[in-house]
Order: sequence, then structure tokens, then C-alpha cells
Amino acid sequence: MAGSLLAIGLLLLAGWFWLDSLRAREMALFVVQRRCENDHQQWLDQTVMLKTLRLHWGAQGVRFKRRYGFEFSNEGTIREHGELSLIGLEVEFITLASDTQNEQLFDDA
Repeated sequence: MAGSLLAIGLLLLAGWFWLDSLRAREMALFVVQRRCENDHQQWLDQTVMLKTLRLHWGAQGVRFKRRYGFEFSNEGTIREHGELSLIGLEVEFITLASDTQNEQLFDDA
């Protein structure tokens, strides 16, 4: 009985984590697309790659901190690298290789 409950609990936890990861990836895709459009950059491959996944303790409790990498080009010939960090579904920062410092995408976020 206890083994069945544990198995069900683990399946529910795995399902929640999978859905949370999908939502975070969709947010990352949206943010990167918006940033590249705003900066007149060509977003290459229209994808993001998860680089790190960690737990983050903050004022809002424990959340996942995810860092994504992506590639873009300003002239279509040279691939440059960008990075996006999400805490939960909130943007911590997004940078392009040409940035001299981290910039916030949203003023009110």
C-alpha cells in the first residue's frame, strides 16, 4: 500500500516537473524572440538550450532557476551567443554577446 502511494506520488511529481519545464521553455522562447526582434537581430534556429537547472531560494520561496543559451546573428553570417536566466517564470536577465552589461527585458517584471 505504502509503495503504491509512493509510486503515485513520484509519478505526480514527475508530471508536475515536466509541465513546469514546458512552461519555462515556452516563456524562454517568447522572451528570446521578443529581444531579438527589438534589437533587430536574427534569432538562429528559433530554439533555446537549457544550460543549467538549480534550486533558488528567495522571498517567494523555493523555485527553479534555469539558464538557457541561444544563438543569434546581426548580419546573418556570424553566430553569436546569448543567455537567458529565468527564476520560475520570471526573467532574471537576458544578454546578447554584444551587450556590455546585463539588461532587463521588462521594466515592470
